[in-house]
Amino acid sequence: FNSDHTQINNSKTYNGNMSIHIGTFNGQIDERCLHTVLKNCLFEHCQTGVFFCYGAQYSSCQNLIIKDCMTGVSMGHRDDYNEFENCLLDGNVCGFQFRKDLGLPIKDIRFQSTTVQNSHNWDMHLSTPCFFEGLESLTYSLGKIHNPHFIND
Repeated sequence: FNSDHTQINNSKTYNGNMSIHIGTFNGQIDERCLHTVLKNCLFEHCQTGVFFCYGAQYSSCQNLIIKDCMTGVSMGHRDDYNEFENCLLDGNVCGFQFRKDLGLPIKDIRFQSTTVQNSHNWDMHLSTPCFFEGLESLTYSLGKIHNPHFIND
């Protein structure tokens, strides 16, 4: 999706490459994709559950279940101000991946009652500095965070 105000409700994806790809697709530094809403979705056995791409901002992910994927959620360049509420990332190889696309920090990722569990490698893999809000309401295994010194609350 590369348009503003896209809403997806009650979607189910099995055995896909990228279940949902939110962003501008072309990597233009000045483009953004704003206010995508994902609600009540199940993404299972996919390469990536939700992929934020180049300027996906102000998105709301509510009541998502992302299971048994290689990467649950992947975020990178200018994917700022996104929120995860009542989401479960379960049994993925990597729960949240924060990419270092252009080396810029990812800002203001908000968590509310979100759980990352049973990850095969990392609950969170941070390749760039990240600034989080509500990290205390994210349940994860501290031992399964790669580069945890980048976490700021």
